[in-house]
Amino acid sequence: MKQMYEKSQPVFSLSHVSYRYDAKAPLVLADVSLHVQPGEIVVILGPSGSGKSTIFRLLSQLDSPEQGSVTSPEKVGFMPQDDLLLPWRRVIEQAMLPLEIQGFKRKDARRLVEDRLQTFGLEETADKYPKELSGGMKQRVSLLRAAMAGQNTLLLDEPFSKLDALTRVSMQEWLLQIWEEESLTILFITHDLDEALLLADRVLLFTEMPLMTPIETVVPLGRPRNAEDITKPEAQAVKRDWLQRLKHGRERTIAASD
Repeated sequence: MKQMYEKSQPVFSLSHVSYRYDAKAPLVLADVSLHVQPGEIVVILGPSGSGKSTIFRLLSQLDSPEQGSVTSPEKVGFMPQDDLLLPWRRVIEQAMLPLEIQGFKRKDARRLVEDRLQTFGLEETADKYPKELSGGMKQRVSLLRAAMAGQNTLLLDEPFSKLDALTRVSMQEWLLQIWEEESLTILFITHDLDEALLLADRVLLFTEMPLMTPIETVVPLGRPRNAEDITKPEAQAVKRDWLQRLKHGRERTIAASD
């Protein structure tokens, strides 16, 4: 079982961050603070369209905060909802791309990717093109590419949301296996409560807009974990609490906009 290091330097952190898209726009983030320790899976949970992905833009240094400070590694792997695979590149070449961008020679990039193909279950599909892959396999390729880019530090933005239900659960359990084997640090966005329960060490719940410092929950399930574990009474009690908080948050957001 993985151990969390509560006193170590956070991999990702926001400290009292406020942000708006432009000077005349309303706040998207209002005094938000959060942190992710090495080796954790932390899930950001909240309503669709609430601005959760803005946190990733700040951590990826694509945007700067209006106030507060942001800490993240120099190299971060990012995986969005869409796999964004290049149709003219084979699987192994997809994963080589971030290394090539970083200046690696192709032969060195290929060797580094080959060392990880088996772990990601892609050794049999290394020479296939995206059109020859299932949705789940495409997401495996996308995750490997992100891992190669980010040196095992990942921002995952609803990566399984477009998969069918059975494939989605399979990919969630597979991600937990990869997280364990590869010593990944993951910050994961979702609006799916079951997904949050299955994956997370800690869940940061945002309930209304603008996003403010989240409600933190330590998921009361051990490791290793599978999809059946989220049916346990302690997990369902947490889920009911989240649903209630999200409902109240939505009511407050609607009331504030009237």
